[in-house]
Amino acid sequence: MDGVEVVTWYLEQTSPTDLRPASAPDPAHGVRLARARVPSPEFSRFLYTAVGGDVSWTDRLSWDRGRWLAFLERPAVETRVAYVRDTPAGFIELEGQPDGVVEISYFGLLPDFRGRGIGGHLLSEG
Repeated sequence: MDGVEVVTWYLEQTSPTDLRPASAPDPAHGVRLARARVPSPEFSRFLYTAVGGDVSWTDRLSWDRGRWLAFLERPAVETRVAYVRDTPAGFIELEGQPDGVVEISYFGLLPDFRGRGIGGHLLSEG
């Protein structure tokens, strides 16, 4: 049986002083960040597949609408979306933990928006 090698990266930041925020993109580029305030399984699945499609994200592909909704309605879950001229460009999904720690569940940009300085800004704001 042929397998697929999966690489998972972990990074732990234990102090706010460890963060070196990225510069915000030039306002002329039309980049804005917004929190997704309405739990939307369809939108979250779109972001997940659009960002992760070319890098083999598969663990949530089997989730049905009910499972997405149950996850997104949890008070500890927050999704922030990067837009470029009002077009979704990427997202960061945050999940609060009981001990006050915040975990980045997913983070990434759609392929056409990578390499433009948007990711660092999104990660810094997240």
